[in-house]
Amino acid sequence: VNATGTAPALLLQLQPSSPDDAISGAAERSLAWPPSPADEGYSIHLNTLHTVISSRSPQGVLYGAFELLRRLRREDPGALAGGGEVVRSAPSAPLRHWDLWDNLDGSVERGYAGPWQHRFDVAAARSSVVYPLGQQRDEQRAHDLARLLASVGINGIGWSNVNACDHGNQHLLSSRNIASMRALVALFYSYGIHSFLTPCFDSPQIVGGLFTSNPQVPEVKAWWAKKIEEVAGAFGDAFRGLVFKGNTEGQPGPGSHGMSQLQGANFFAELLEEVGAICIWRAFSHPEGGVDQALYQFQRFENWDGEARWNVALKIKNGPYDFQVREPVHSLFGHLSNTSLILEFQAAQEYFGHAKHLVALPSQWSSYLGFDLSSRFPPYNVQTLAQVASGGIGRMPFSGIAAVSNIGTSRNWTGHVFSAVNTYGFGRLAWTPTTPAADIMREWVEVVFTCGAIVVP
Repeated sequence: VNATGTAPALLLQLQPSSPDDAISGAAERSLAWPPSPADEGYSIHLNTLHTVISSRSPQGVLYGAFELLRRLRREDPGALAGGGEVVRSAPSAPLRHWDLWDNLDGSVERGYAGPWQHRFDVAAARSSVVYPLGQQRDEQRAHDLARLLASVGINGIGWSNVNACDHGNQHLLSSRNIASMRALVALFYSYGIHSFLTPCFDSPQIVGGLFTSNPQVPEVKAWWAKKIEEVAGAFGDAFRGLVFKGNTEGQPGPGSHGMSQLQGANFFAELLEEVGAICIWRAFSHPEGGVDQALYQFQRFENWDGEARWNVALKIKNGPYDFQVREPVHSLFGHLSNTSLILEFQAAQEYFGHAKHLVALPSQWSSYLGFDLSSRFPPYNVQTLAQVASGGIGRMPFSGIAAVSNIGTSRNWTGHVFSAVNTYGFGRLAWTPTTPAADIMREWVEVVFTCGAIVVP
């Protein structure tokens, strides 16, 4: 109750983006695609009598509600007093993805947040929240995960390991598995999170029983078209694309059939366009043996500008090697300007002490996001890596930032209690890349452990 003796109210408001929307009620339609930062943004009016959270979209209102909760938890004076302050915020990157490397056998690739997170040899076993082999999925846990991700602005999720032909993942596209995921996909969509599947390239043979998986064979193309229609029919507007890792680390791909990576990506993009979805293709591709990985990847993807279909997004690790402790910025970021690019980080501490070491990664991620590419784009305004991930000079619609998940079945989600700062920090940087890492870490500590006390110097 405030000073006037009345109970303050919280009002949620959907703002139509145009007069036509106001007339037609289009503001209440399904989530916008591709995601629009303007639609996902919000404003919070902190008044004495009432607080108003407004946005053009339902998910924008949701993001605003989480921001208000953060401010209240930290005992922010403006949020508590309601002195007329107006908070406005909108995301920088259109796509803000959280990629599970969960396997259908219940394990997690690079998973350090399972029941035995302090033993590397068995840490990944039985640590998947979404695929609890031989057990019933904990629906409350899944609901909490959706809410957790939405609270930091995540709007897309990859449901399984990019090594898609091992650990049971080769059956991801079976009709039985698709049906089993419908409720899960719908749950996450209710929190504004689109779904992406990572199928095995050899699915036509493994799932469909065909004699080959060569995309150049008409029967294979027909199988993929029918399967994509099945997935889109089961998941509705929540389904927004497929993710592929081809011809590296033992995984099959277009190269297995004499096709280039570009031809493979365009093949799937053509089929996915029919259902309003996109093809995300990982640039992490290299043959076995002693090759220069940076040079190899550059040569395979340097010609994608103007050649990749409009609904192809190239997902590129921050560096060309393998999420090492320190790498140079991937050279493709300074070369491609007319292709949607997704910057990929790794929240899982593969090279940072697993779940044993306290490592706050936002400071490193900030250094990458602020990397200056202006020498590559001299006629334009300064291009940082963050600006490229936000669409770049071409305002590419499917650009964004993704992170490999560090979440598992541990009670605290991330194994090491402080590893959660990396989950939180990724979401905050994907939303506003210029936020100082120190501010993010201080904010997280205050939200999790204290109410307004100064605990970080």
